[in-house]
Amino acid sequence: MSSSPPQPPNLLNLYNLGCHYMESCDYAKALSHFSTAASYGHPLSCHNLAVMQSQGLGCAINNEEAIKNFKTAAERRFPESQYSLAILLKNHHHDIETAKELLESAASQGHVAAAYSLGVLESGDVDGGDKEAA
Repeated sequence: MSSSPPQPPNLLNLYNLGCHYMESCDYAKALSHFSTAASYGHPLSCHNLAVMQSQGLGCAINNEEAIKNFKTAAERRFPESQYSLAILLKNHHHDIETAKELLESAASQGHVAAAYSLGVLESGDVDGGDKEAA
C-alpha cells in the first residue's frame, strides 16, 4: 500500500481566516494564518504578511522580510504588492530603477497610486509623491 503525500492546506481558507483575525485585531492569529499560506506562495497571503511585517502588526517591524514577501506577490503581478515593494525599495534601499519598473507594472494594471508615484518619480522628486507602503 503506497502512501500519498500530504495535501497542502486550503490556502484560500487560511487567507480568509487571516483576514478575519486581522479585522478583529488578533494579529498573532492573523500572522500565523498568513505565514502558513505564504509559505506555499499564496500571493494575497504574502502581501498581507508583508503589510503586517512592514507595520509591526503582531510582530516587530521587519522591512527585509516584508520586502521578501511583497516580492513573492509582486512576481505574480499583484499590483498592490508591486506598488508597496517599490515604495519600500525606494525609501529603504534607494533602488530607484527597480522601484520605477515595479511602479510601471502596477500602473499598467490600473493601480492609480502607482501611476501617480511613477509620475512624481519621473519628474525628479525621488523623495515625495508616494504614500506609505500599506
